[in-house]
Amino acid sequence: MQKQSRLILFINGIYTLVKISCLFWLNLIKRGFVYGWCDAFRAGLDMYSCQHPYDASLREYLCKREKKEMLDQVLSAFSTFFFLMILVSWFALLRGYSSLALLLFLVSVLAWIALLIVLFFYLQLKQQSPALRLYQSLKQLFQQLNDVAVLGTILAFLIFVALTKNILVWFVLPGVYCLVCVKLSLRNKDKEVNASFLSMRNVWNFI
Repeated sequence: MQKQSRLILFINGIYTLVKISCLFWLNLIKRGFVYGWCDAFRAGLDMYSCQHPYDASLREYLCKREKKEMLDQVLSAFSTFFFLMILVSWFALLRGYSSLALLLFLVSVLAWIALLIVLFFYLQLKQQSPALRLYQSLKQLFQQLNDVAVLGTILAFLIFVALTKNILVWFVLPGVYCLVCVKLSLRNKDKEVNASFLSMRNVWNFI
């Protein structure tokens, strides 16, 4: 019975990952690809954060309207630019080695990974002006280097596999990204709760 429940959890996990990847790409296409990265990732994170993501309706999250912010569109446009530069420079390298193509590829990969890591912090912040959210996200980025290392390593690995092993990995990359982001967010919240509990207990003991 325990093995069966683990199997069901595994199947639900894979189904949810594929479902959120579909949600991401559909949202991205619906919003014109270039300016939709922030909204697409936000929808994926919202679905993963709900109580039963495997039962959530794709249509509900596709039809969900978000207020369009200029900074969101700027970050999305840069994400599109570096994503396309990764593909263009990689195909150029496949046709023939070039120092310029290699440099463009490395810069594009690093820039795209950096942007996605910034989005991890940026999309968690709400009820603030976009500029303040960006400032706070950059501040958190330097304070939570462990999370940055985890996200950077996973994204670099997925990009490598997608380019060298199987191009279909690009399809599931958003689902994996959203899953890791949600797990890191929950872990950070647990740490804050534990730290707050220990602080209150220390004050009580002092009294």
